[in-house]
Amino acid sequence: MNNIVVDSMMKAYKEGFLTVEDVCQLEKIEVRYSTRLVKSMGGKLTYRNSDKQYKITIYTISIVRWFREGKLFNGIRPTDPDHAVQLVIEHEVGHIINLFKGGKGHDKNFMGIVRKCFGHTTRYIR
Repeated sequence: MNNIVVDSMMKAYKEGFLTVEDVCQLEKIEVRYSTRLVKSMGGKLTYRNSDKQYKITIYTISIVRWFREGKLFNGIRPTDPDHAVQLVIEHEVGHIINLFKGGKGHDKNFMGIVRKCFGHTTRYIR
């Protein structure tokens, strides 16, 4: 599991969104990096129910481009491209936690998770 994912899960645990048992059940999280240029998202979450595996795809070329353009990631100005990637991974981990807790998409629970755990104030890259 990616270090940023582990750190994000630990933040969610410390904030009370996950229990130790939850963290153990969420052990199958794979992070993939793609050089595919996309227009509207920095990352994508895929979940396979058959093997209970989450896959996060991070679109690095787009993220670096948006960082250079001075965009805000989830309401936060990243300090460098690595920080921008971290913000996108945190966003996707927020989706995993929200799905695990029965939520869907960018609902109120999702925004509560990413706001409290990671300090995100929006769900957009703008």
